[in-house]
Amino acid sequence: MNRLAARNFARPDPGPESDVLSGSLAPPTAELAAGTSTNKMGSAPLSDLPALKNSPKYIFFTDFDGTITLQDSNDFMTDNIGFGTALRKKGNEDVLQGRRDFRDSFQEMMNSISAPYNECIDLLLKNIQLDPGFKEFHAYARANNIPIVVLSGGMTPVIRGLLGHLLGEGAASELQIVSNDVKARPGKDINEERGWEIVFHDDSGFGHDKSLEIRKYSSLPQSERPYLFYAGDGVSDLSAAKETDLMFAKAGRDLVVYCEKEHVPFTTFTNFSDILSVVKDVVSGKVSVKDTAGGRGSRYIMAASTTAVAKKGDFAIDPDQALKASKALLAHIKKTAEETASNSNKKNLLDSADDGQSLSVAETPVWLTVTTKRHIHDSKALKPNKIYLPHPLHTDTESSICLIVADPQRHYKNVVASEEFPEELRKRVTRVIDYKHLTAKVKQYEAQRKLLAEHDIFLADDRIINRLPKAISVFYKSTTKRPIPVVFQSKKPKEQGKRVKRDPNEINCRPVTEVAAEIQKAIGAALVNLSPSTNTAVKVGYAGMQPKALSENIVKVANEMANKFVPKKKNGIKSMFVKGPETVALPIWQDEELWVDAETDVVANGSEKAKAIEARKEQANVGKKRKSLDAASDDEPKTKKAKKEAVPESNDDKLDKQISERKSKLRNAKKKAKSAMED
Repeated sequence: MNRLAARNFARPDPGPESDVLSGSLAPPTAELAAGTSTNKMGSAPLSDLPALKNSPKYIFFTDFDGTITLQDSNDFMTDNIGFGTALRKKGNEDVLQGRRDFRDSFQEMMNSISAPYNECIDLLLKNIQLDPGFKEFHAYARANNIPIVVLSGGMTPVIRGLLGHLLGEGAASELQIVSNDVKARPGKDINEERGWEIVFHDDSGFGHDKSLEIRKYSSLPQSERPYLFYAGDGVSDLSAAKETDLMFAKAGRDLVVYCEKEHVPFTTFTNFSDILSVVKDVVSGKVSVKDTAGGRGSRYIMAASTTAVAKKGDFAIDPDQALKASKALLAHIKKTAEETASNSNKKNLLDSADDGQSLSVAETPVWLTVTTKRHIHDSKALKPNKIYLPHPLHTDTESSICLIVADPQRHYKNVVASEEFPEELRKRVTRVIDYKHLTAKVKQYEAQRKLLAEHDIFLADDRIINRLPKAISVFYKSTTKRPIPVVFQSKKPKEQGKRVKRDPNEINCRPVTEVAAEIQKAIGAALVNLSPSTNTAVKVGYAGMQPKALSENIVKVANEMANKFVPKKKNGIKSMFVKGPETVALPIWQDEELWVDAETDVVANGSEKAKAIEARKEQANVGKKRKSLDAASDDEPKTKKAKKEAVPESNDDKLDKQISERKSKLRNAKKKAKSAMED
């Protein structure tokens, strides 16, 4: 859910004759189509407490929009075909500050959308993306008897349809959904303009008070009550914030602001991979729920150490500045492209693709450039680092993927062919090849070029990725298809907290679901290539992205670059800019201090340190090179005679002795040769 808590954008459960992907979805029931129905839970309950069916020890409640998905579907609709971002944000702020109810604010948002229901669904299916870590989390929860209950301020038909599209119908059917509903307006067809409206779940000021559903479980006797988790991000989650044992709040969103204001303990997360890490630790007994959350109702905030939490003193870019720069840059790129296209005599500035094809405006890359005060790294790293983005770079579901894996190749092919491997992702993995077969089959340069042209994305096991530049150099001549590192090896086994030797006959590979999740995360990540330089550029998005999405990527990359890769962190950064391939660089952060340590980095002219540096420069470079600094720095061209007469300077007695002995031997040899000729 987004900070707007606008998760109420709707799409009914598809009937038997409906097409989930076409947007021509029939309303969930005949009553809804007639405009007479109210809401129910997203899946038929087996009892009043369906999550207790298998006697779980843990239950995971979660918001949908902006939590399970990367975008809030209701916010997206409001921003693009409703009354716009500014009014939406104002309403959201009013709710956060207690000036109005969420129900009223959200009703205004939905009323501002006049598009027919089926057109709304089409728009959502094309733009809403699943959190890259949710499939892995869902698989873990299913394997460990942790039911997932979706509590949303949105609408059940929309959520059910999007989950079926993004997660798969089978997996989506396992999730219980409790949300609002949608119906046709009186006298209207749901698929005509202004033909639908939201039906709220209850009469509360939230429209759907999530705490009511959670309390059914939290009020159970202690001996029967499972541990309760909740994940959310925005204002529709406020009612649930104090009801569970462990609250996950999405970093940088309104739920964090509320929890800090109300002193509600919480743990921040950026995606479901962070949540999975914490839940695994809790389930395994490594940490307790109380230790992780700080105890339900405690008056302080504690974040789990395994999640991406900003620490005191960490660098943090201003989101508003990043948004301003994003809007200006995207507007400039589009304007320049239009002007260039209208002038046929000028070369298209976007004709810069590696394969010679013209880039569309939407595919024009946007870069974050970081200038540091000292070299960011002491050597050139062959393996790039990854930064996972809130809005992935690769969103094309048709792009093909080539996996370059460690031995044995057959095992990884079986992993991809497994039923546990997502069907949508399997279709995209068009080749799996291990390092041994790769070097044997693509030795010739033409074979390497053919392989490069056949696939859109290359992923390489981080155990062998450093060997690729020598084996297949063509990859590193392309700026867009360099292999992305992935971690396929399993963690070292432990017994009683101690590492034990791995079975030599066991293939060192992670489970199928973890391999799939690693691939999903990697293809959307930003790559950071470190080298001994003061300038580092990282691709953060494309010109086709919305300014808000681009700015969120910029903030994430800028903060991680500063806090994770730059020496001295904030004090080591000189400036940060965003730019396109042919644009000026727009600043988002600059430091007034140009040096890390002025006393050591800056030397005054004429000082003792300056003289010592100059003295070192003037020392003769003697030894095997047999050249003096003076000779090397002489700008005047020398004659052949002068070169012959030049005598190398040396202060090495041993070397002088060797030179003298060699000259003596040469003289003696010449004398003997001359004598032999005269005789």
